[in-house]
Amino acid sequence: MFEWIDEGLPNCYWMSGLFFPQGFLTAVLQTHARRYKIPIDTLSFKFKVIDSDKDKLIAPKDGVYIYGLYLDGAQWDSQKDTLVDQDINVLECPMPVVHFLPV
Repeated sequence: MFEWIDEGLPNCYWMSGLFFPQGFLTAVLQTHARRYKIPIDTLSFKFKVIDSDKDKLIAPKDGVYIYGLYLDGAQWDSQKDTLVDQDINVLECPMPVVHFLPV
């Protein structure tokens, strides 16, 4: 968090490192609502999986990029751009970066 103050907001946020991620996501919706002068109650999230390295991403104009999510019982197939059954003997599968876009 000190880096956010010194260096500015990151291009991609580590969701697993947040103590209260609901508050963070509400702040994302609130920022969007204030920017476009629309009621926050009318907003929800649209999700897009980004198959790119988090260090190469530039912050999106709207919403946030999130990393650090894991799947249990499924895995992400980048070729098909969908969830598939996880491999045998794999307990958790890392999820690629996800764009949380308020709509």
